[in-house]
Amino acid sequence: RLGLSGLLSRMTADRFEILLNQRLILRDLHGYINAKIRRIHGRRVADLLHELLKRREDETQSALDGLRLQYPGYAEEIERRFIRRTALRLEEREYDILYQDGLIGRELLTTLKQELADKRKRAEGRPTLDLAVQKTELVRQFPLFADLGDGARTRLAKALKARYVQPGEVLMRKGDVPREVCFIASGAVEVETAGQKSKLGRGDMFGQLSLLSRQVRRTQITAISHSTLLVLDEARFRRLLQRSEAMRIAVKESAEKRGLSLEIPDIDPPSTGH
Repeated sequence: RLGLSGLLSRMTADRFEILLNQRLILRDLHGYINAKIRRIHGRRVADLLHELLKRREDETQSALDGLRLQYPGYAEEIERRFIRRTALRLEEREYDILYQDGLIGRELLTTLKQELADKRKRAEGRPTLDLAVQKTELVRQFPLFADLGDGARTRLAKALKARYVQPGEVLMRKGDVPREVCFIASGAVEVETAGQKSKLGRGDMFGQLSLLSRQVRRTQITAISHSTLLVLDEARFRRLLQRSEAMRIAVKESAEKRGLSLEIPDIDPPSTGH
């Protein structure tokens, strides 16, 4: 709302790292239960703990999946960084074992650890999660915006509002007055009209038919997964229709599937100015 994303970026990056570490710890705890708890407290207690751990693992994995859907490029970067740091710790442990076994000397060990310290320093830097850049990247990858020029996509990215929704959240209700169009950047939604249900996923849009026909919504739309939506108000959406042939075709096709006839404004002629 305020255009300030720094705090959210840091908190989201922290959450990624916490969840990645938590997932590994939870997996290791199964072995601890089998090796220690079962022997002392018996099978029944061990089985209960395994069940609780499995539930926590599912919750952790679900949270990670949601973050990956919201920030796909950043998720890959942060996981690669996590793997690099883990690999460096394992490498250092191997060097210590080689030294203890007398296979390498003190001087070589010092040199190897210095090289590791340099690598670790480079790996410590956490990639920046820039929400504005993320939105621009989503617009660039969106099929419906493929025929827009770089300048038009940049302006569109500034106009779009990113909205992150949870499973089960009702996004549009029957009887609502249409005011905006939503593009699904990641995730999926369920569309219910007259008792019929269908699903929309990445690259689809919804809300455009009610808005263009100026009719009260007869459809309810509900998120069925963690989703990232790009929201555009009516005035900007109509201007986008005038600039994008791909968007006009998509709107016409969606109207035909619903048996609707819409009047869509003609595309603006290309400018001859400099």
